[in-house]
Amino acid sequence: MLRRLRNFGWLSAEDLCRVGIGFFITILLAQHLGPAAFGVLGYLAGFTALLLPLAVFGLDAIVMRQLVSNPDDTAKILGSSLAIRLAGSLLAAVLMLILFSMFNGPPLATFSMAAIASIVIIAAPWQSFNLHFKATERPALFAVPRIFVVVTVAIATAYYVWLGGKLEGFVWIKSAEAVVLGLAAILAYFWARRKRPKLRIARSEVQSLAKQGLPLFLSALAIVFYMRIDQLMLGNMVPSEELGRYTLAVRLSESAFFIPIALQTAFYPALVKASKNPDKNVLRNDMRNFLDTVAISCLSLAVMVGIGSHFVITTFMSADYSASITTAWILAFALPFVGIGVARSAFLTIEGHLWAAPLTTVIGATANIALNFALIPRFGANGAAVASVAAYWLAAHGACFILPVLRPVGRDIGRSLNPLGLIPRVLGKLGKMRREGSV
Repeated sequence: MLRRLRNFGWLSAEDLCRVGIGFFITILLAQHLGPAAFGVLGYLAGFTALLLPLAVFGLDAIVMRQLVSNPDDTAKILGSSLAIRLAGSLLAAVLMLILFSMFNGPPLATFSMAAIASIVIIAAPWQSFNLHFKATERPALFAVPRIFVVVTVAIATAYYVWLGGKLEGFVWIKSAEAVVLGLAAILAYFWARRKRPKLRIARSEVQSLAKQGLPLFLSALAIVFYMRIDQLMLGNMVPSEELGRYTLAVRLSESAFFIPIALQTAFYPALVKASKNPDKNVLRNDMRNFLDTVAISCLSLAVMVGIGSHFVITTFMSADYSASITTAWILAFALPFVGIGVARSAFLTIEGHLWAAPLTTVIGATANIALNFALIPRFGANGAAVASVAAYWLAAHGACFILPVLRPVGRDIGRSLNPLGLIPRVLGKLGKMRREGSV
């Protein structure tokens, strides 16, 4: 547990740096650009996020599992997964431009901006090399270079704001950051391996990874669909200013989304090892500990994010953004369901229930679209926020009781989301760890 928490600390340090600096940059850009132009950045980010799963192809958890189980095949596993992702990224970039041309988005959004933003998708596969460090539980080797890149890009963004930069220039900066992060991952991997390891593409490995990754890709696509479809629908249904206010609320509420992802990365290798124990209670107990950790973290963070968003908007933003306060409070309470969904996806991957993930997320995505059509015309950004929270809960927990294979984990999730039982359990575990540490 202590080793996992140390790894979580490294992952959190990198993410806290990124989120903290990103928080500052978000406020800076929102003030500099105003709601209409800032909404365009959110619209382009929504399009990019919608197609990004094709460039990742749901392989993170699978590749990490393979690297943990078969460390001698690292070159073959990474090379084969990279080949899949590169092909997917090129297809995703083309699809982004086609879809952008088909929809009538905000007036300030241009095709050239969409083309620049698509570079983020093309650069994404090269960060696959970080999976080697996650699997070997050495997160510091990729966290430090990423922190350096994030700080450098933030300084460049702030300087460009000081120069009075235009909207398209900020799109360029975001794409340049993705390219540099990819290069940093490559350099860190080859430096750590020292012997200039060669990547190898094996047809059998490509086929195996593609087969296993397909359901997780569909799941990730559905997740991103209901995470970002609200911004795309708002961009086509309400004025750009309303979209800009919603974009600010989303950026603030999502500032803590890295916590459940970092927790999953820290716990995942140990969960894979526990799954190989003949005693199935070992995995279930570890999974329950994981769910409790995620639940208590995200429930606490939801309140903190709501209070923090309120303070930031009232203190630093103009009156044009005051309507974002209510939206941010609503979106903050999606955090527990986001965290539980991330935790459950780790369990599904380990247990081999790969097709259950896309089914639950399709249920959530369908509900989100239906609720958006019903709520956005009447309530605008707040309606989109309510639709998102409902979709997160349905996909992460509610759908477990629709699919019979997920009912046991659904009951464990309900156990972790019940604060009356959760808080005493967590306090008891912390007390036990403290007593054992003192001994």
